[in-house]
Parts: sequence; C-alpha cells; structure tokens
Amino acid sequence: MDSVLWLVVFIALAVIEGLTVGIFAIWFAIGAIGGLVAAQLGATMTTQILVVAFVSLLCTVTLRPITKKYLQKRVQPTNADRVIGQMAVVTSEINNVTAQGSAIVFGQEWTARSVKNDIIPVGKEVKVARIEGVKIFVEEVVKEL
Repeated sequence: MDSVLWLVVFIALAVIEGLTVGIFAIWFAIGAIGGLVAAQLGATMTTQILVVAFVSLLCTVTLRPITKKYLQKRVQPTNADRVIGQMAVVTSEINNVTAQGSAIVFGQEWTARSVKNDIIPVGKEVKVARIEGVKIFVEEVVKEL
C-alpha cells in the first residue's frame, strides 16, 4: 500500500512540474521515488518519509543549481543594444545637473546624459557607453592631433 502512495505522490509532483516548469517539484518527485524504493524494501513509514526528505533535499541542494544554470534563459540583446560603442552627435546640450540633453545615433534621437557629469555642447561627437532605460550615457571623444 505504501508503494502506491509514493507512486501517486510521484505522478502528482511530476504533473505539477510539467505544468509549472519551475524546476522545483521535480526534486520532490525524485524523493518520492526514494520513498517508493524504501517501501519496496520493507521500510517503516517513518523511514520512508525520512528517505523522501533526504533525497529531496539532496537533489534540491546539488542538482537544482546545475540544472538552473543550463536551463536559465540567456539575455537576448535588443536592437537598442547595438548603439553601445557607437558614435553619436549631440543635438541639445548635455547637462546632468539640469537633466537635459540629447544625441542622435543611427538617425534616432535619444535622451542623453554624460558618463562623467560634464557639460557637452551641441555638435560635439560622443561615444555611447551604456543604455539605461531610454537614455544613452555618453562620453566625449578626444581626437588626437
């Protein structure tokens, strides 16, 4: 009878894992298989529960980080990311203190801020260092003579 219980628990947890894809219930489902094996070997219900708890904990601690690493979604770059490292032209003075400034990159106008908090005049060529939300952070390009 105990074997049927652990089989039902395993199936229920496997279904829950399949529906949620959270990579969490599966470790308890594996623990239920441990309980099933313990029941088949004639262990008491207390021992079966301890086996389930131990196997589940062991799987959660050891296997979950490994599987999460391989199943983790990779960050997909957006089209906006392609402006990082590109040259831009300041179209309105960039001043972080007054929270003003804009620049054009690839024909699109962006709200711009200075990386070094300096004021950058209109017409100056700048390089895009990073994007935060809808703002580009730029730094002046020093042209060597």
